Amino acid sequence: MDFDLRLQELIAHFHQATTRKTNAFAAQVGSTAGMRARQRCYAGPAKGAAAWLKSYADAGASHLMLRFAGDHERHLEVAARIKRDLGWS
Repeated sequence: MDFDLRLQELIAHFHQATTRKTNAFAAQVGSTAGMRARQRCYAGPAKGAAAWLKSYADAGASHLMLRFAGDHERHLEVAARIKRDLGWS
């Protein structure tokens, strides 16, 4: 299976699971597609995540909110490393 396709399937699975758990929010967004239309998603290696996050800063964002799926501790460590590597305080 194509790696990118598998990552997109993982994102869809995460959204479906969180949509079921948060009925009020699910009613507001309407579907997994609705959630993805309102929240940007990334799945892949840290180097790609760094470039993806940096693109928002380059476009003028001063604050980013991250929502992790899966291993939250590991993802938080990766995000902290990305922040440090990009020179963000």
